[in-house]
Amino acid sequence: MIATTHLHPIIVHAPLALWVTVPVFYALARRSAGSPRAGLYAAAGTLNLLLGTVASVMAVLSGLLAVSGLSVVGIAQGTLSRHIGWGVATSFLYLCLTLVRAVGRPLADLPGRGMVVALCIATVPVIVTGYYGGQNVYRFGLGVDLVTATERALHPPSPPRIAPP
Repeated sequence: MIATTHLHPIIVHAPLALWVTVPVFYALARRSAGSPRAGLYAAAGTLNLLLGTVASVMAVLSGLLAVSGLSVVGIAQGTLSRHIGWGVATSFLYLCLTLVRAVGRPLADLPGRGMVVALCIATVPVIVTGYYGGQNVYRFGLGVDLVTATERALHPPSPPRIAPP
């Protein structure tokens, strides 16, 4: 069974991967306007935007669940608070962009230039959120069993021995 603190890093990569593709698909849709592919690119971008936003809700919930099981003290509290704040704000930003783009429109509608620019700019809070998340794990070891990790690093398991034929 996976500990609740280990679910968040697994889930959080889904919205990241989906959101990063959206401005690419939308730029391709705008560039190929008039061709049959334009609608496919626009639909792919919109679906990834929708799915990424749904996945971000799960990422926020799994993050909050993970935090509830941690004992955080000292300087790590500030970094963790910033990660949570940026994560919630980023998810809310993408929810707003998703509503503007997807509500009442066919998936294949070409996005406006402003939407493409907004989605490119929206990658900045994604990066900031990830930066603080990385600090939480790699600098402060939050959610990591450091004793077990250190033991494995010092005494790695022996490679399996293969018997000669």
